Amino acid sequence: MSDTQINFTSSSGQITANDDGITNQQGTATALLSISSPALVNVDITVTVDGLSESLSLPVVGTTLVMDVQDFSALGKSVPIELTLLDSSSQPIEGEAIELTSRLGNPLDNSAPITDSEGKAFASLTTSIEGIEVLSASALNASISSTQKQINIERDVFDLMQTDDNSDPIFQAVPFSETGYVTLIWSEDLIPVSNEAVVLGLTRGVFVSTGTNSAELDTDINGEILIEIEDELEPGAAELTASARDGELSANMQITFIADDPQLISLTALPDSINVTETATVEALVTDALNYPVPNTVVAFSINDQGGGSISPGEVTTDINGVAETTYTPNHSTQTIGAAEIIGTVKSNTSASNNAFITVSEASLGVTIGTGNTSYITKQETSFLVQYIARVTDINGLGIPGANVDVSIAPVEFAKGFFEPTDALNKGQITDPGEYNPIIFDRWKIVVTTDPVCPNEDLNENGLLDPGEDTNGDGVLSPGQVASLDPQVNGEIALTDEYGETYIDIRYPQDHANWVRYSITATITTDQNTVVEDVALPWLPVNIEELTVLDVPPANVVSPWGSSSDCSNIE
Repeated sequence: MSDTQINFTSSSGQITANDDGITNQQGTATALLSISSPALVNVDITVTVDGLSESLSLPVVGTTLVMDVQDFSALGKSVPIELTLLDSSSQPIEGEAIELTSRLGNPLDNSAPITDSEGKAFASLTTSIEGIEVLSASALNASISSTQKQINIERDVFDLMQTDDNSDPIFQAVPFSETGYVTLIWSEDLIPVSNEAVVLGLTRGVFVSTGTNSAELDTDINGEILIEIEDELEPGAAELTASARDGELSANMQITFIADDPQLISLTALPDSINVTETATVEALVTDALNYPVPNTVVAFSINDQGGGSISPGEVTTDINGVAETTYTPNHSTQTIGAAEIIGTVKSNTSASNNAFITVSEASLGVTIGTGNTSYITKQETSFLVQYIARVTDINGLGIPGANVDVSIAPVEFAKGFFEPTDALNKGQITDPGEYNPIIFDRWKIVVTTDPVCPNEDLNENGLLDPGEDTNGDGVLSPGQVASLDPQVNGEIALTDEYGETYIDIRYPQDHANWVRYSITATITTDQNTVVEDVALPWLPVNIEELTVLDVPPANVVSPWGSSSDCSNIE
């Protein structure tokens, strides 16, 4: 139903109805929900119209909780834990408690640390119980959970972990213009192994101590080696290997060097041309002056669009590939057809800014009507039913599910004549009496006696018998509405399925088969345009089996309007 007031309410956030909540020609009304609290998990939406109401629970997604912790430790050590809580726009959530639990029961110095202005919280675990420890973290009233992390707690340790220059663990990539630090830890039965040589190798970069990709260093009194690595050529991942005692002990890890000086940004819209019912992804690539990707950089997106479209999220942090993505959504109810400009700017260097344009066009739809052969004709007790298919596609030829197809049928013309027995040589019993051979009788054959056929008497197609329209004098419009749409087309509106197709059944009396021809019209209406497909159908078909029964004439053996050659009578 169009032009109907719909009322939207939400349990949280702010919901704003588009077009004041008035339904469009398709009976659809839309609203925009804005969420302000990161603690929300589900928002209940209620829609009310004319005393009727319907509700749904809308999940709010996008908030992330990440836990970083080393994957090994010796017994009796303090293991630092770093937690990061971000909203769906990759912005930090401050002042939230994060619940921490230990499966083995190892002590935590703080089981509910509070996030700071960067969305980070810190704690430490004392490894007093040997085994595989599993740490779990949750936030926002247990609605958001991080991936569980395992720590292998052993009495004997020979392993590597990324640290700062004080051998304290860190969990981040290293700018390739700076020095990266990795600490090797070696202990046996909880006793540090000191003054032992360890052979080191690198797949990228060099060791500061040797200036090459190989080195041999000794453990200190704590059984540790602070390893310094540099890679001044280009960003990338380096594989570090360590071995001792003729290869009996070995360990390896990956350390990543990244570009960290954002100087350039480029934007790409995928796709760059959409209709008002679609969305586009806008991808920003942030690089340094040498075109190396810069991760962990915040990009602020803005929009210049006269049609009222929107982008979300507005700020995104680049990933390890230097890429940040946002989504552009046209305002399909009021969208101005044209180009929307999306602007991306690096927050830490506003001189790095660029744009991309998205062309917004009307929703281009197409509808096609077709059918199969006579095997699609179903015989009822006194009627036939023939099935047609209407397929709705977009500009790319993809089927559109859930589209409303307004269907109508109308008579075009009718014919007069009769059916006669015919032989295999197509000689008729009535029309070819001297040549017809009943011994090789084959089927019933139609004989149309009007040439041309008779036009629909309803000249103005209003369904009423107006003066001057009753050409054959039978007191009614001929042929009239002898066919009807099957009830499956509810109210003459058909709904397309997941393939963009809907089936249209036309039912008609058996005695009118082959004597009337109809047209079918399918109309698709959107807020922007109307697409109409008008197809002249074949003559209402007869089930082929009816024409092969020799002993019983078909119900339509004579046209309902007679068999003479004159359309001005019913003889």
